[in-house]
Amino acid sequence: GGKFLPDDAQVEFSGVEGWEYLPGVLTLERPVIWTLSDFNAVINSGINWQHHKPLYRRVYHKEGDRTLAALKGVLHYSPQPGLVLPPVNVEERLWI
Repeated sequence: GGKFLPDDAQVEFSGVEGWEYLPGVLTLERPVIWTLSDFNAVINSGINWQHHKPLYRRVYHKEGDRTLAALKGVLHYSPQPGLVLPPVNVEERLWI
């Protein structure tokens, strides 16, 4: 098969970010909706690019005194036009 690189219409995450001032104490929950343009491609991974499977990530930094502590939502992915995979539920408590 040829190269396939997804576009914004094929990736969507909708959920909530949980931010905290103190470990274990959520102080802010922020609703989010992301598409592929909200992620960064990991281009230094030659193995994945050779097999036409790019990796994507989202990098977080502290916001003032807050750090990201939790992420919860649903990921929708369509690997090719006309094919939609079942949604993936995401619920992560981050220990940084």
